Amino acid sequence: MGSDYYQILGVASTATRDEVRRAYAKLVRESPPERDAEKFALIRKAYETLSDEAARRDYDALQAHGERVSELVARAHASMAAESWGDAERAWKEILVLWPGSHAASNSLGLCQLELKRWADARRTFKSLTEVAPDVAEYWINYGLGYARESVAGDGTGGIEDDQLLIKARNRFKVAIGLDPRNAMPYLHTARTYVRQGELENALAWFDKAVSADGGLDAADLDTLDLRCAILARLGRRDAIAVEVRRMRSCLPDEPEARKYIASRLVRLGLRWSEARRFDLAHWFALEASLLDPAEETTCDFRVFSGRMAAAFRDVDRLRGDPAVSGPLTTRALYVLGRVSGSIPDADADDRASVRAYTTALDRASSAAIIEDILGLRRRYPALYDLDDELLGHVLDFVGRRSGIPVPKVARDPGRCPRCSVFEDWGHAHGCGKSSRDAAPRSSRREVGGGATASPPVPTPVARPGAASPRVTAARRRGGGTGCLVLIAAWIGAAAALALVTFAGY
Repeated sequence: MGSDYYQILGVASTATRDEVRRAYAKLVRESPPERDAEKFALIRKAYETLSDEAARRDYDALQAHGERVSELVARAHASMAAESWGDAERAWKEILVLWPGSHAASNSLGLCQLELKRWADARRTFKSLTEVAPDVAEYWINYGLGYARESVAGDGTGGIEDDQLLIKARNRFKVAIGLDPRNAMPYLHTARTYVRQGELENALAWFDKAVSADGGLDAADLDTLDLRCAILARLGRRDAIAVEVRRMRSCLPDEPEARKYIASRLVRLGLRWSEARRFDLAHWFALEASLLDPAEETTCDFRVFSGRMAAAFRDVDRLRGDPAVSGPLTTRALYVLGRVSGSIPDADADDRASVRAYTTALDRASSAAIIEDILGLRRRYPALYDLDDELLGHVLDFVGRRSGIPVPKVARDPGRCPRCSVFEDWGHAHGCGKSSRDAAPRSSRREVGGGATASPPVPTPVARPGAASPRVTAARRRGGGTGCLVLIAAWIGAAAALALVTFAGY
């Protein structure tokens, strides 16, 4: 250390507390603060350290092993940064042998034990800390985490044992709040215990306390507002999500880059719900993101994709019981929906088998029945038709030309936004920025929802009369939907992977 406190006071390292006090009193008379403030401050620091038993023990340890302790601390921090928790634990234990009174070393040791999932060891470490330093909120928070994380790491059944662990965790967080009411962390951890128990209303209230703990909204509150949005989505409160988005905006300056940043966070929340096949909730977040950043291509792509998927899933139950659509076409539509949403694994062999099953059924039906069947799907379930429109468009084109039956041109489906094809029952608050007069006709456009980059349009080949034999056209018909399907399925796979990485800790 830089100064030898024993030399400053002029006492031996074996001096008693009374000897230290008498030496201090003598030096104060000789060097009062008004004569030499800097020297007096050093004398005062030496006296406070050597007159306190615990502080003196720490000082003596550092005097004897300071260089070794510094080396071990650096090693321990490096191991923690590399997530080598076992190595870090061993380093902290060695530090505590040399420096037994270090609260910081004990706290870090407990954190390593938490990461190693040795819950009982971690709780013992933090219990000892809270006994010797009961006024430090951080130690109580970590003590509570020793119970909360064991509950999360359990079997997830939420039984009595889980509830008891969570109650004990909340009791420790409550002590931390009493010690440091402006610290958001104990409120946040308390909210998570209620999420664990499925008490979402209580969780919302505690997340709100975490946001207001320091007296105002700032950038540090964005993560908590994210969590509130996720819970409000589970509760189906779209209007409340809009309120939370306004609160998120108030955390940052009202500048384009800030709005883009918040929009990107909302898209990540939407991706999480997309990965969970809750496209209605994903679309909520995509709409809010579009209001903040309507020019961002990936946001718009995700809005269109999630809107179409939400509409498609709403149509599923109705389609299954609709006699106006044949069984083979219903089976094909549900298969494509499963592939695009990711609930059916990507497999070319399965895709080819689905196309073969449908085309085999076509061979047994009349041309008029085939055309009416597909047109019925397009009229009544446009979202499901859109997912497979390339293949079904080929079928309509081929059967119509073969039979001479006129097939109506694809017109914009009523009830859709002409600009972005999102269904109007989602409202026009999707920031597309165009009116129906500005939009291109539906028949001249093909939009495919995108992820990190927009998927390129997939053109639908228009067969000219006499341009290909029926056999060639039939071959195209059997494979026609694969390109679109692969593009969208690849995107949803990437979106799911991103969502898992982003939200794994929630």
